[in-house]
Amino acid sequence: MNNFNSKYYQWCREEASREAAAGFSSVAAVRGSLALKSVHALLGFSQPIRERVALALVARWHGHQPDPEQQRLLAAFDSARFSAEQPTVMSRREPADGKTLRSMLRQSTETLGKEVEAGSGSEMRCEYDFDTCKVITFVDLGGRSRQLEYHQLLWLQGDPRPIQKSINLMARLGLASVTTWDLVESGEEEDAVRLLRTSCGRFIEAIPHLV
Repeated sequence: MNNFNSKYYQWCREEASREAAAGFSSVAAVRGSLALKSVHALLGFSQPIRERVALALVARWHGHQPDPEQQRLLAAFDSARFSAEQPTVMSRREPADGKTLRSMLRQSTETLGKEVEAGSGSEMRCEYDFDTCKVITFVDLGGRSRQLEYHQLLWLQGDPRPIQKSINLMARLGLASVTTWDLVESGEEEDAVRLLRTSCGRFIEAIPHLV
């Protein structure tokens, strides 16, 4: 497990550097309040500083003690995100249709793995099996305040418990424990599902290098 944790941390750092170079485009594409406030705070830093902020967020998420500069950057980020205005709630169109989201997700088994029994009616679970481990993707379609939300867990072969990390786009960047869409409008369902599928797929594709 320690070997995975070390490799996963390094992978998260690489993902953070890639996102910073791209202007945090993946997070900006999430139609969610916290994601949009996070991007607003991150883009408030000058381009040369953004990667350092992103790496400091990843380090904090993984329990690493920040140095004085990282402490200053993290405090500035936290303050900017806290004070950012709440993104505009849906006004132009109707909210995204939950049945449409679920139907589109069910067409994602090639990326997410086979659908397995879920814990509730608002949840979907997909399992992707490897020789040494399995990844389960949990998707919650719980309603207006949580139209679409996901995280992934990793089980190593022979281990009765999953590795206790909530693995998802926002978490690997040190921004939140889950990735949530709560501002999706009708007609945006396909974009939301595509981003979820791509984000999940990036982690699944990385598994052979991490385990």
